[in-house]
Amino acid sequence: MELGLAKMRLLYGFFDFYLKLNEKEEAKVMENIKMLDPDEAEQVLKLPNSYFDRGYKTGLEKGREE
Repeated sequence: MELGLAKMRLLYGFFDFYLKLNEKEEAKVMENIKMLDPDEAEQVLKLPNSYFDRGYKTGLEKGREE
């Protein structure tokens, strides 16, 4: 099934908001992304997600500490 970018972002945002993964589950998702075709993996990683948000917040906190 081929989804447009807007629909894909909407679906991904829904699942990212309502389906919170623990660290083990997040690691499994990243393993699966690494097995995708490089172009497809790039598209998936461009989607907004909680990993990016958490990393961004961690970076801000570390910057404040320094």
